[in-house]
Amino acid sequence: MGKDTSYITRYTLSSLFEKSLKLLKPTWKNSLIAGAIVYVPVAAISAFFFQGYFSILIDIMKFSNADSPELGAFFLKTIPFFAFILVYSAIVGIAGSYATAVVSRNAFRCASGETPSWKELMGEVFNGKFGKLVVFLLLESLIITGAIVVFTLLITLGIVLASLGKLVALMVFIVIIAYIGLIFTAIAAQMIFQFGPAIIANEDVSGGAAIGKCFRLVKGQFWRVVGIGLLFSMALSFALSMVTMPLQFASIAPIYVKIIESAMSGAQADSTELLLEMSEAFKSMGFLMGLLFAVQYLVTNIIQPIFITLFYVDLRVRKGELADAAEFSDLSAPPQE
Repeated sequence: MGKDTSYITRYTLSSLFEKSLKLLKPTWKNSLIAGAIVYVPVAAISAFFFQGYFSILIDIMKFSNADSPELGAFFLKTIPFFAFILVYSAIVGIAGSYATAVVSRNAFRCASGETPSWKELMGEVFNGKFGKLVVFLLLESLIITGAIVVFTLLITLGIVLASLGKLVALMVFIVIIAYIGLIFTAIAAQMIFQFGPAIIANEDVSGGAAIGKCFRLVKGQFWRVVGIGLLFSMALSFALSMVTMPLQFASIAPIYVKIIESAMSGAQADSTELLLEMSEAFKSMGFLMGLLFAVQYLVTNIIQPIFITLFYVDLRVRKGELADAAEFSDLSAPPQE
């Protein structure tokens, strides 16, 4: 593929989709191989965690259904549950950031007329940038967690004071605003920090610098970024649902079968028996859920990082860091005066 300086430009929504699809042709093979190396083991881990997650959840439910469960013992029971969530989130987050950075780097180099191998790309990102990706992910998590804690405290305070009859109207208003803030923060964080792996992969900056660069890129373009980002997310989710619908149905079918069988046999009167039956159903879902995770991860990894990378280029052009006629190989150059 020859050099194509048309990739360095201000994109409209339609041209952003068009150029992303065009860049799929020279990049999909490397993206698929790199994605398989990263995500197939992650999918297997996801299946294991899925089974473990529900096994622990069912144990907690059975314990809570017991007569007069001790509060301290109940909290001890929940520790493995939250530990599972934390470990799983860390694995998926780190793997996702690494795979996204590899595909982003692949897109830049292919658009420059290069033909890098998947080994070269994975080695380049892993050897010099993996630690920076982990730091970026950690800082991102801390920022989001801090915002969630603030809004959660406001919601809790409002509910408690309202229940005590203190400034009820004001407290209800605060709770509503806090809920809106919580939802807005989740969306805004996703839209702002989505550019982090592309920044690290192609500018080779530290994790902290990448956080700052995300905010600088989005400044003045926030609502445009949110609008385009949400449209792309909805389009990708719809396409994924069409591809994975048979797997989704097959994976959750055992649960519905158990619920229907229990309802017909009257077993729902015995909650412990129902939980045991559900536990067996969840255990049988492991392989299909792993396959479903693998397909979702691989398809997303081929498409989404390319879109984000070109969107990142668009924002750099709009900030004056890149001229429309610049080469992809010049993307890591310092901003023009």
